[in-house]
Amino acid sequence: MLKRNENFNTLIFVPTLMIWLNYLVKYLQNNKGNIREAVFPGSFDPIVFNIPHGTDVAELTRKHIMESKWYQIYTKPNAEKKLYNRMKSCGLQVFLPIKIVKKQWCDRVKLIEEPALKSYIFAKLSIEEMRIVERLTGFCFFVTYGCPNKTVRNPKISYPDITDSTIKLIALVLIEYPNAIWQESTVLKGNKIEFIYGSLKNYQGFLIKNSLGTKVAIKIPGLKHAFIINVLKTMLKKVNA
Repeated sequence: MLKRNENFNTLIFVPTLMIWLNYLVKYLQNNKGNIREAVFPGSFDPIVFNIPHGTDVAELTRKHIMESKWYQIYTKPNAEKKLYNRMKSCGLQVFLPIKIVKKQWCDRVKLIEEPALKSYIFAKLSIEEMRIVERLTGFCFFVTYGCPNKTVRNPKISYPDITDSTIKLIALVLIEYPNAIWQESTVLKGNKIEFIYGSLKNYQGFLIKNSLGTKVAIKIPGLKHAFIINVLKTMLKKVNA
């Protein structure tokens, strides 16, 4: 089933695997479980599940959840919020890092939300849900790491190892330090430090040399990125390498 979203004037692919499974539960209940095949309209072609007798639908749902993982998505320019809203309307789990900034007009100052990481959002998806996202307006590609040389046969390409802890750290940094600078960083140099209080307590980073000695780089686990923030020296302690 396709649903037209009037706000975006486009077709939104609504059903996800979880919606299909809910549909399957009702179908099994209505037919007392005596079915061998169920057809679910969802994409541009019908999707067919072969359902053996005695299928444990709860187990199918659990397996779907277990197979889901976090992905880093690169969006088209200035499409972070639009893609986020479209993914939410599909019932997908998505995280859009935002920051609160002050905007000055001639007669007033207003606090507004802006995407904190230009062209980046994150989503916890199954393989089936990835195919859904690829069809949405505003999507560009899933970020991967590996060999960019197209002449290499069978290059080793992998997705970033993003966990719930990664997402939590990104959110914590942006809440506490909305002016944090997001930059690519594979190797960080400097004295290793640890936060001794505040929302980042027990998190570690690297002290970057500057005149005040208050600039810290926090490596984001699983990503080739780091946040650069300015902190008070009293919040830090040196960690022995």
